[in-house]
Amino acid sequence: MQLYAIIAVLAITLASVSGYIVGAIQQPDIQSTISPDIPSLENNGENQQRTIVVTGIGWATAEPSIAKVNLGVYTEASTAAEAVQQNAEKMSSVIEALKALGISEEDIKTLNYALSPIMDYESRPPRVVGYRASNVITITVRALDMVGQVIDVAVEAGANEVQSVTFTLTETESQRLKLEALQKAAENAKAKASTIASALNVEIIGVLRATES
Repeated sequence: MQLYAIIAVLAITLASVSGYIVGAIQQPDIQSTISPDIPSLENNGENQQRTIVVTGIGWATAEPSIAKVNLGVYTEASTAAEAVQQNAEKMSSVIEALKALGISEEDIKTLNYALSPIMDYESRPPRVVGYRASNVITITVRALDMVGQVIDVAVEAGANEVQSVTFTLTETESQRLKLEALQKAAENAKAKASTIASALNVEIIGVLRATES
């Protein structure tokens, strides 16, 4: 079973009864700032030095629900116009075959398109002997058991390059997983903070700032 995992790391700086808690949350791909409503921290060196730093880690996993297939059509011809035309015809055939398989137009996106000369570097000076056109698309496959069939159909229709297959989650599922991991990281850090504060006989009086980057 393949799992898609997200890990959140939460670093918190704790203050004793005469200070406040300062926290920093770090997690990939999210930018936010959380500022609880508590009294402002006095610009006092003594307060700022009375701190304890802890790190909490939380993770959440789920089975992949979709696949991203990147494949392309590469054509070569003596002229740029011919290379472009042949490429367009083959890619149209690939897309139509995918649609006939049940892939929606919204799940077929152009990833990269390029036209470049083919050079003969053995001649002096080097000369252009043809042109290469490439068109790469990404296909979102929402039924994982169809991945192999999608590739077979695309190749039969004219695709001659399969770049990658990635198993992942939808944006909604990914966001839910990130929040779950973040919550677990916060709970883990809080448990560590409470244990250390109790052992040192100090009181944690609140969170001044938590920054996620």
